[in-house]
Amino acid sequence: MKPQTDEARYQLTLLNYPNAGVIPKICKLIYQVEDKNLLASLNTLPYVVGRSFSKDESESLHLALKELKIGHRFLSNDGPPLLFDPTQTTEKKVKEPSAKVLPFKRKDRLKSRKLIIGVFASLLVIVGIWIFVANSRQTKVLPSIENENFEAKIESLIRDVEYRVAEGFLWKKAAVNLSLQPQDSIRTFQESLAYLRYREGNRVTVFPNTLMVIGKRESSERKLIKLQDGSLQARMKSYGKAPASID
Repeated sequence: MKPQTDEARYQLTLLNYPNAGVIPKICKLIYQVEDKNLLASLNTLPYVVGRSFSKDESESLHLALKELKIGHRFLSNDGPPLLFDPTQTTEKKVKEPSAKVLPFKRKDRLKSRKLIIGVFASLLVIVGIWIFVANSRQTKVLPSIENENFEAKIESLIRDVEYRVAEGFLWKKAAVNLSLQPQDSIRTFQESLAYLRYREGNRVTVFPNTLMVIGKRESSERKLIKLQDGSLQARMKSYGKAPASID
């Protein structure tokens, strides 16, 4: 009958290799031989070694396998395990620096707040400038009739409408907001219309196939609009005792 012993026995499992070139070294380290069958078996991971090791043998093999950067573990029911896995060690080293970068110092927070406030203020300024420019453009496109030097202005058009300056011969294409002076002419064609507004607020609709001359105020009490051909509709203000008239 064999005497009882308290010595712990360890079971070795190989987990991973840095490269295939270490397999012959492992085979010789564990089995002291290089056998084809053993080499073929060692290619399949995880690989459980078919014999157990004493504590001293396990510690010695543990150091040798670590030098070869071979992932492995020694397990025993009677002693602490011996573990080494270079893949897990690499992952920890990668994660550690990122964990140090995460916390923000108080100064960094203050800088971030100032930056956000600065960007927000800049956006408000840009929006304000944009609104100002838009209003300015609108003011230029739609000027005040009372403050400009003209007799009438075209408010809107439908299809082709032409105008001619006083005592001129060349007809030109009319456009919205075009300023007209006394004795300038307006003519419309088939299915075209023109809507005019005079300085003092009178409004005239020039119907299709019409030729009219922008009249002028004959006196402080009378204004004349000349219709040479066609038809128009006018909403006229009166001037003192006598109303404005269409000739």
